[in-house]
This record gives sequence, C-alpha cells and structure tokens, in this order.
Amino acid sequence: MRAARHLVAEMELWKLCWQQVEAFVDRVEGARDQDNSAEARFHALLNAALVVERERALRSETAPLGDPVVTGEPRPSLATGWTGEYRIWRLPGADEAELAVAQLYEEPGSGQDPVQLLPPRDFYSYFVEPSDKKFAKSDNGEITVRMPAYPGAGTATIIGTAASITTNPIMGGILTPDIKEDGDIVSLFSPDRREDATLDIDQTGEWIQTWSELTSKRRDNRASASEGDVKYFGASGSTTAWSAGTAQEALTLCDNVIAGRPAVGTFYMATALKVAEAARGAAQTVAGNAQILRDAAEVLDETGTRSADIPGLLRTTADGLAPRPDLFVLVADAADALAPLLAVSPNSTPSASTLSARKTAAEALRAAAGEVLAAMSGANLPLLMAPPEAGPLGPELDETLAERIAYPDGSLRILRALEQGFVRFWPSRMRWFLQRNRLTLGIAMARFRAPFLAGLRALLRGGDTGFPVDGLSVLTPAATRSTKLRLGHPASLLPAMSDVEAGHMVLTTEGRSAAMTVLGVTGDQGRLAFDISPLRVSTAPSPAAGPEDSPGLINPGQALDTFVPGTGLSVAALMGGEDPSDPVRDGPVESAVILYSQLALLFGWKAVEPALSSSVPTYAARSIPDPSGMPLESLHLYGGAPANVTTFVIRGAGAQFLDMSVPSAPRPRIARPGEHLLIRGRAKGEDDGRPGQIRQAAIMAGDCYAIPAQAFHRMDKSAIALLSTTPLPSGDIDACLAGCRPEEPLIMLVLERTWQTFELVSEVTLRRDFDGFDLPSLAAGTLMPVSVIQTVTGSPPPGPADVERSGEFKAARGYLEEWTRFARR
Repeated sequence: MRAARHLVAEMELWKLCWQQVEAFVDRVEGARDQDNSAEARFHALLNAALVVERERALRSETAPLGDPVVTGEPRPSLATGWTGEYRIWRLPGADEAELAVAQLYEEPGSGQDPVQLLPPRDFYSYFVEPSDKKFAKSDNGEITVRMPAYPGAGTATIIGTAASITTNPIMGGILTPDIKEDGDIVSLFSPDRREDATLDIDQTGEWIQTWSELTSKRRDNRASASEGDVKYFGASGSTTAWSAGTAQEALTLCDNVIAGRPAVGTFYMATALKVAEAARGAAQTVAGNAQILRDAAEVLDETGTRSADIPGLLRTTADGLAPRPDLFVLVADAADALAPLLAVSPNSTPSASTLSARKTAAEALRAAAGEVLAAMSGANLPLLMAPPEAGPLGPELDETLAERIAYPDGSLRILRALEQGFVRFWPSRMRWFLQRNRLTLGIAMARFRAPFLAGLRALLRGGDTGFPVDGLSVLTPAATRSTKLRLGHPASLLPAMSDVEAGHMVLTTEGRSAAMTVLGVTGDQGRLAFDISPLRVSTAPSPAAGPEDSPGLINPGQALDTFVPGTGLSVAALMGGEDPSDPVRDGPVESAVILYSQLALLFGWKAVEPALSSSVPTYAARSIPDPSGMPLESLHLYGGAPANVTTFVIRGAGAQFLDMSVPSAPRPRIARPGEHLLIRGRAKGEDDGRPGQIRQAAIMAGDCYAIPAQAFHRMDKSAIALLSTTPLPSGDIDACLAGCRPEEPLIMLVLERTWQTFELVSEVTLRRDFDGFDLPSLAAGTLMPVSVIQTVTGSPPPGPADVERSGEFKAARGYLEEWTRFARR
C-alpha cells in the first residue's frame, strides 16, 4: 500500500494548507462582521451630514465643504481625489477613515509622509448552501473573497474597481496618498500623531483627531481661502453653487430689468446665465436629499445611536425639507429664457417689443426666485441650524469613527491589518500549491490510480491485472456486496503482500465469477484477508449450474486469478450490463461498469480512456459505450426531482432508450446495475425572482426496468420523481399520468445511492459526460476556487463553469476516501 500511503500523506498536507487559508479568511470575515454595524452607522451619519451641508449652503452665504466620500470614488478622479490638495476641501468621509488605519509608506528622500492603500482584489469565490448562515450575504449562493474590502457597490470601490487576482497582480495599482501635517487639515492621524501614539505605552492620550475637529479645521481653512485655491467638487461637480446671495442676485437683476435700467456691457446676460447654472446645480443637489435622510434613519434604527433622538430628527428634517427640486428648475428655466433677451447690440436701442419681452421674462424669474426664498425662510429645522460638526450629528460621528479607527484596536484598524496580512500571505501559499502540484501531487495520484486502471484494462481488453502474488484462494463464502474476503493462508504471509497496492484486482473464474478490487491487506483470526470494494456477484438463477451453486455467493476454495483470458468482456455485455452468454458471469461485467464510472467520476472520462485504449479517445467511442448507443444526456426531460429522491419514472423515452423488440418484455436502455450517473438541473430560484443555479450531483443506479402505467398507479409515489420527454401538466403524479394508456410502458430507475441532497425544479437531465475534478481539489477535500486552480494548474477546473458541482464532488471525494482508508491504519 505504499502508493496509497504516499497519497494519503500528500492529501493530508493539502487539506491542512487549504484549511489554513479558510481559517485566515474566516478570521477576516469575523473581524468584518464586528465592523459592519459601525461601518453602516458611519456611512448613514455621513450621508446625513452631506445633506445638512448641502441644505445649509443653499440657505446662507457660508462657503460649503464638498461632499464626503462614502461608497463612491472621490472626485474629480481616482488619481487626484485622494491627494491632500483635494481632500482638504470636502467633509471627512470613508477616505479619511481608510487613511487613518493605513500603513505608512517610507519613500526615502521624497519629503512626503504617504500611506499605502493596497488595491482591492477578488482572490476567489466559493459557494454556500441556502442553509448556511453566510447565504444571506451571498449572491445567489456565491461569496467573493475580496481584500481589502473597501466600501463600494459591486466591483466599484472608493479605491477603484476590484479585479481578479489571477489577472491583476497584488502590488499593481497601490495608492500612496499624503497625510502630512500642514495644520492638521489633511489627515485624522498624521505621522507625528502616529509616532506619539506608539510612544504612549499606557495609551492615555488622545492622538487621533475627531471627525468634528478635522471638519472644523477644514471649514476654517475654507473660509480663509481665496476662491482660486478651492478645488471643490460637490454632488453635481459644478463650480457655480447656489446660495442665498444667488437668489438675491436674481431678484436685483429682475428689478433692474423691470425698471428699464440699462446694463453695462453684457453684465445682465452674464448674471442670468450664472443664476441658471446655479439653479440647475441646486436642483440636482437637493434631489433626493429627503430620501437620503429617511434611508439613513432606517439604518440608524437598526445599528443604534448615542442619542436615541437622531433617527426621529432625520425624519422630521426630511419631511420639512424645501424647496423641492422643481422650484429650482423653474428658476433655471426662467433665467435661461431671460438671458438671450438681455443681449446688447452695439450702437442700437432695444425695441419696445424687446423691452416688453424682457419685462415679462424678468417678472417670471422674480416670481420663481421669490418662491425659493419663501420656501427657504419658512424652513426652521433644528438639524440645519448649525454645521454638521457643531450640531447633533457631530458627537455621533466622533464616537462612531473613534470606534472604528481607535489606536491600536479599532474595528476597522484590526480588519485592515488582517486583510493586509492575508494579501502578504497569499503569494507564498500559491507558490506552495503550484510547486507541490507539479512536483509531488500529480506523481502521487498517477501512481495511486495506476493499479485501478490496470485491472479495469484487463477486464476490458484481456491480460494481466497486475496483482503481484499468485496461488491465493478463498477460505470462506463471500456474498455479493460484502467488503471482506478471507483467504486460505496464514496471516504470517502478510510481509509477502508488501507489493500489493490499493486498486489491484483479483478474479474468480469458477462457478459464479467475480472481479474484486483490493483496497487493503490485513489479518483476520490468523488468516490473510483482503479489504475489497463492495463485491458484485450474479444473483440470477442458472439451470446449468451445479448443486453447489448459490446465487450471489462465491464458494470457498476457489482460486484467485490475476489474468483475464482472451480479449476481455464483450461489447454486448458491457452495453447491457450483464453477460448474454451466461447470467452467472454478470459479476465481472457489473464490476467493470462500476469501476469505470467511479474513475470517470473522479478524474473524468478523458483522463481514464488513454489508459484503456491506444486510440485517441472520443466520447462516442469510449471503452464502455452507452446502453442505447446514444448519449444519455440527449434525452431531454421535463419535470423536477425532489431532494434525496430514490426512484425516477421516465415517460416517453422512445425506442432509443426503451427496447421494444419483445413487446411483452420491454428492456430499458438507461442505466446498468451499480453504474454511476450524473443528474443535472436547475435548483429553486431566489425570492427576488432570480432563477436558481444549475446544479449537478452523482447518483448510483440500482434496478432499471419497465412497468405498465396501470401498475404504476397502484404504487407508493412518496419518493418518486416523474420525468417526461413532453411537458407535464401541473398536479400530482397521478394527474400528470392521467393521459397514459394502461399498457404504456414507463421506465423505472431505482437508485442504489444518491448524492442529490437538493431539489431540482426544471431542466433535468441524466448524464454520463463525466468531466472529473482537478487534483488539488481532490487532495484538499474541497472544491478549490477557480482562480486558485487556474494559478496552480495553468488551466480552469474541468467541467462547465456555470454548473454547481458540490454534490458530484462529494461523491468523488467519498470514493477517494474509501479507496485510501486502509492506508491510514
């Protein structure tokens, strides 16, 4: 069992190494869960502060700060929006929280104090069942491991678009924003403050600025700055902002035009255009402000706040917000209508009609601007009486942000530290997987499966099975399905069995023949014994058999052969799953069909066929052909399959899959006894209306026979799935079969075993097109992510990318465990 023991040791290593990856990810996800509530509260409060800043800017002459970064990229672009010269003109947001916990980046001789923001990368995705607690956070069952997981929506984050780790290197696209001192307006946690914090062993000082402190300093800087220095990008990106002064400018313009006062040059027209631009910008700015506050209140109800009054205050403000965006649109339209009428032609006097049109347009603008002013003056809302940092939102933002970025144990600080650790850890783990797969795993797996393939090749083509010991015989009777074979030799011969490997095959050819796959060698009550795969012995009666013949039993005293004479099993026997010349010899046929389907389940038929045939493998010319001569997956079926169903009833299969050459005894051509098949279909969809995944699992056929419809109606249908080649009406099975003729044959496939633990509701097919699984996944005991397999093996995992195959993998991995379990002793 040397090959099996070597493989077991290798698989244990792979399993351990991947478990370390999963444990690391679980720790990161745990830290993220701890930060989620504070993050949601912080973002909701930032959105509320954003609205307060916007609304106050519309009502006063105070120079506003720009919108904070919440979940979108900073304006005007990713390259410039993270620089200090742009950040200082906006409210501190999620960007400042990220910079406060980022690592310092040493750049000798630069004269700067940058931090390092790693780019977001999607490392891999994995699938969870609906019963998993993580399912609520998944996308139809799929969870993507992204690190660092910056705020954002979809693949877009505040640091840029998240890309796959297989197509974008970890170190590509790193941002290094500056957090220099410069009056403490650039950062919450400047380098000097960081140094002081690290030297404060007892952590008695407050070294990180509060949100309110940084905001207040930025506001003072904004008030004292000249307009030429300001780089402001608000909700609309407009550099012309509406304020109470803009409304007054509009009224003054209207008074002058109505009174007929002449303009100096193009001053009147320029003023009208300025008012129009500012009004349209304001319409965009205030649109949705009320809903932003209501959404923030909903979040704060869930996450809780320092003051219980905050959610109610946000709702009250949302109800009282005015003016509506359409009032600003009226102002903009009126100003746009007035502007061309104010054009001045040199050396000309406006006509009476022009003056009249100007007056009419000015009166319309005056009325619209008056409505805006009236709406503004009537809104006496407490939340808008002071800037965000000086009002009720300030203490909430200070406390929430401190909870996240506190040094050294803020929830966001811990999360980003763990994520950066994973990012640094990932390349070395991938190198281990890559080298181990190339140098060890592939060789170990090839040596392990070689005896299985040699025995199967002998059954199919004839020749030696490769078993290294001759002269053995059976001591006690062995019944079909038994997994132990006692031999007529003393256990002292165990050392002579050292060359026996898991997968070696022995046969009995006298009486009821059988082919046995040896999995282990042991002693049993002082005698040699083989641990074998479940034995298959014919249970069919035989008139020509002698008096000592027992159906389903190998008699004692039979010699164990290691050579298959002739050219092996016939094509007719393999297609039918039984020996047409003598039913007592069905055992080797069943064993060959089962072993072939098991190997194909694990490694794929394309990997199995080259070891069985010298020709180039094609699906139509496989060593064990389909019973019908046609691919089973070409049988298109309607209907569903409940979870853990044990019986399939197929209606209308047609002559290709139901042999009617003897009308009184129709013979199905769907599956052979013990053969493994695949069942694929669409699972139940989500509550939001999205269709479910296409999922696939393995099943093991038992009996397959035809029964008339009238007999089926009298059967228990509690564990039966009805499939048909034509659409089925709604209702129970009896209703679906109401149109069947009493004598119409139905195919009944009874399963010996199933790994289909989920419900399939449509698009069901039975299949034999086994793609198998990649070696790293088989070794690690779990379906490793596509991106990992792509990196480790240089190609995508086998099988269709849009099919979820965890049920199929469970069966494959189960057989690998079964075949190696005796090497673990």
